[in-house]
Formats: sequence, C-alpha cells, structure tokens
Amino acid sequence: MSADVVYDEHFGWKPSGDPTEAAIAALCRRANLSREKLSKLYKADFARPFDVKKRYLEAAFVKESEKWHILVGAPEFLSKELKIGHDLLKNYHNLASRGLRVVGVALYGPGKNKLYGWSLLAIEEEIEKKSQYLLAKLKEQVLEW
Repeated sequence: MSADVVYDEHFGWKPSGDPTEAAIAALCRRANLSREKLSKLYKADFARPFDVKKRYLEAAFVKESEKWHILVGAPEFLSKELKIGHDLLKNYHNLASRGLRVVGVALYGPGKNKLYGWSLLAIEEEIEKKSQYLLAKLKEQVLEW
C-alpha cells in the first residue's frame, strides 16, 4: 500500500493516494498500528494490486514461520466466492443502504485455507468541490425546466 493519511495544518487530516487504501491506513493509525511497527513484525511475501475482474486485492505476510493472507475488496465477492457467512452480506447491505461505500476484508492464517476473521470498512466519502458545483448547476437546470 502506498496511500496514507497526512495532516495539513489548514485542512486537517486528508487522504493521500487511493481512497480505499487511505481508509485502511486511517484505521491502522487509529489502532496504533504504524507502517513502521507492522513492517518490523511482518515481512511482505507478495502484494497483488486491485484486480477489476476479481474485485479484490491480495497480499501475504510472514511472521516468523506463519504466513497470513489478506484480501480486500467487494463484500459480495468475499461472501460468495470465499463462502464467508451470511452475516457479512447482511451487514454490508445495512451499511450500503446508508449511502456508505463498503469494503470487505478477509484475513486467512496461519496458512491460506483457514479463515481467521473478516471485517467491513464503511467509508463516508466527501463529494469533491467540482462535483458539488456540477450538482448545483444540474439542480438549477432542472428547476428552470
């Protein structure tokens, strides 16, 4: 992951890079898990970028002799393809119905075939200023029509 959350003295905390990766970085920061601390404990084995067709990214990490796999992507994929219970899908629909962008996380380990746990990240995204301007113009046009 190359994204992070950086502090700007005028605007506060802002994402840098991919919004999903920045949300994960923010979660790690809140849990007091810095990139430096994690890299001392876990060594990266591989990292595959987000695959549009598969709808997830995958990475593997090694701690001592134990290998851990993490998949981050579409909750529907995690639920259906990885056969992770109905609670994941139910919770996903609940969060998505509130207008949140939801990303699923599945952690396997030690080893690839044993599900250690899963989580959903709900991301509330700000509409960019340009989008706000365009929406305002669209509303004007609709009201005039």
